[in-house]
Amino acid sequence: MISKILNINGQLIFSFILLFLVISMVLMTGNYVGGAKLFPQIVGVAVGFLIVVDITRQILISRKMKKTTTNEAETKTINIKLIIILCALPIYYFLIKFLGYLLASAVVVLVVPFLLGMRNIKLVLITSTIIWLLVYLLFSVLLNVPFPKGVFG
Repeated sequence: MISKILNINGQLIFSFILLFLVISMVLMTGNYVGGAKLFPQIVGVAVGFLIVVDITRQILISRKMKKTTTNEAETKTINIKLIIILCALPIYYFLIKFLGYLLASAVVVLVVPFLLGMRNIKLVLITSTIIWLLVYLLFSVLLNVPFPKGVFG
């Protein structure tokens, strides 16, 4: 029973993250010239609508499941993690504007695991460094895609 609640909340967290990314994508297309922004905006609005429908469905399912007995401590922990992630996403967005993508990503990838309860400092440092380097090497070096620079760029 508890595993079903964990799966629903994990899916809900993922859906909110996707919704934030889709909204960001649609907002970024505002800078496109002429008809170049039409297709990404149509796709973004359609995908955003489907994500909102999915979030609504997940909330309704979780309400039905709450009628059965659940462990309140685990549900409260999951809700706190959801709130942390939902607060971290807009902060990350503004950090990118201010610090630039690379520095903001390094900060967020280091801080969020600690906020979510990971206490193994070595694992967090190694994992976040590898992720950060892979993203940098893939996009900046291999694909030659420029990152947002921010104030310090």
